[in-house]
Amino acid sequence: MTQPDGTWRIWKDPSVAGRFVDGRRAAIPGSSEQLDTLLRLVERVDARHKRVLDIGCGDGLLLETVMRATPVERGVALDGSPAMLEKAQVRFELLGLFSHLVEYIEADFNDPEWTQTLPIPAFDVVVSGFAIHHSEDERKRQLYQEIWSLLEPGGVFVNIEHVASRTPFGEELFE
Repeated sequence: MTQPDGTWRIWKDPSVAGRFVDGRRAAIPGSSEQLDTLLRLVERVDARHKRVLDIGCGDGLLLETVMRATPVERGVALDGSPAMLEKAQVRFELLGLFSHLVEYIEADFNDPEWTQTLPIPAFDVVVSGFAIHHSEDERKRQLYQEIWSLLEPGGVFVNIEHVASRTPFGEELFE
C-alpha cells in the first residue's frame, strides 16, 4: 500500500492549526453552501438522537454544525493532530452546551487500525471536511469502505472536500 506523502503532519504544528482555524471561513469558497448541503443530508437520517463521527475534525466546525441542527446522542471528534483536537475541545468548551456529548480521539485515519480507537462501533452520521484529500488514492478507497462499515443502515457520510482541479489555473484559483 502506498503511504500518504506525510504533508498532513503539518497539522500537528499548533501555529499551522491556528492559522487554518483563524483564516478558514473567508478562504473556502462556498463554505456556507457546503454547510447547508451537509445539514440537508443529515436531516434525512431517521435517527431520533444521532451518533456523529467527524473524521479529521480540525477545530470541530462540522461536528458543531450538525449538533446545533439536530439532536445528537454522542459526538466523536477524531484527528491525528493533537493541536487540532485542542482547537476542537476549546470550541466545544466555549459552547458549553455540547461539551459533555463530545469525545476526542487522537488517531490517524490513514492507519488501517484507526477504527479500533473509536468508542462505539457504529454511527448515524459520519462527516469529514478537507481532510481525506491528504491520503493516497488507494488509501482513500479503503477508508471509504471502512466508513461504510461504520454507518448504521440509513446513515449518511458527507465528505466536504477539495477535488484536484483539471488545470493548473483551476488549482491556482482554488488556492
